[in-house]
Amino acid sequence: MVNPLDLMQQPRRVKLPVCTALLATMSEKFRAWIEHWPVNAAKELVVQCCDEAEEAVYQRLVAFIHSIGGEVPEGFEAQVQLLLLAREHAVEVAVLACVQQLQQQVPTMSATPCLTLLSVLETGTSGHDQLQAKADKLAAAACDRLCKLLVAGTSMAESGEQQQLLQYLGPMQVMLNSERRRKLFARIPFGLLRDCIFADDSVDADTETTVLAAFAYWAERNIKATDPGARERIATICCRIRFPAIPVSVLWNYHMRHEFMRIFDPDKALLFRAVAEPSVAAAWQELLATGGAADTLVANCERWWTPRPHLLARHSKAADFELQVKYALQLCASQSLAVKQGTKSFLPSAGCGSGKRTVKNTSQHGGQPITWDGFWAEDSRFMHNGAARVRLELRMRRS
Repeated sequence: MVNPLDLMQQPRRVKLPVCTALLATMSEKFRAWIEHWPVNAAKELVVQCCDEAEEAVYQRLVAFIHSIGGEVPEGFEAQVQLLLLAREHAVEVAVLACVQQLQQQVPTMSATPCLTLLSVLETGTSGHDQLQAKADKLAAAACDRLCKLLVAGTSMAESGEQQQLLQYLGPMQVMLNSERRRKLFARIPFGLLRDCIFADDSVDADTETTVLAAFAYWAERNIKATDPGARERIATICCRIRFPAIPVSVLWNYHMRHEFMRIFDPDKALLFRAVAEPSVAAAWQELLATGGAADTLVANCERWWTPRPHLLARHSKAADFELQVKYALQLCASQSLAVKQGTKSFLPSAGCGSGKRTVKNTSQHGGQPITWDGFWAEDSRFMHNGAARVRLELRMRRS
């Protein structure tokens, strides 16, 4: 039996009377369509529409074309829908008109339309540089407006807004690799961070290391050691990060490089002993300050060994936010020392990185690059009794 709802959702052909001359002038795509119309065909634009709402947007686009750009619909939703359809059919004049109208509304926008604009404009608006620049300006203005709303604490009270924010930020590894998303993330107030972003049901990342990296990015920009309640706020989030799933070497680096980790666990006693020996959970009371706050922290940190409601790595793509690594390569010979330094980015989640630096002979030996075959040759001055002395030093730059 056919479901009536399925029939209702089937696309249907809609015929819209049009002026072909104006249609061809406004859009290269429409011009190509018209060139293939039969000579005696009716001057109608035939499109597939899933519902009356989509048909209404096409009617607005045709009305805009017939008015030679003078008829722009009122209201945010109508303008965004027209922008999307005009972009699809390369009606650049309509795209520009919508961008200009939306730009005027940004200073008074609430969070929801700001997030809508950021999502709509992210995939590009036009192949023309000037129009794309105007669309980029609109996206930047929407981002700035949303940042102000977040800092002021006047938005994101509704669950719908919070879900829209989570959807735009996406997985934490995506957020960390997007300048605009990082900018928004850094402005999120602590309450929203605690109740939404780092809530167990909301955390979306490829690994626990990425979860820690995300909180590190926020904490470094929002928490200082002198802030009242700094340790309590840090502990609230750190207690939700499954530290046992993070390599100890990574934790050590974070403790060395990030102040929030030293505020959370100044002596490294709690963090590293707990990660290495879950059985010491009963002794945590002695490692922390006495009092009710310590009891709460101990109880919360037990979540470190509690499986998340859903597994991480729901997305196949690994984190691709970059780390800068400074390295020096030394090749030692009997009468010379060649040293080359450089900086290279690599992807930490990939487990490997690569960089290329050419090491040259000293001037007294010609100053030419040292080749692979020349380095390992029997008469190479770098070889001594079949062995060579090479030193490669890597240093991770603090972001």
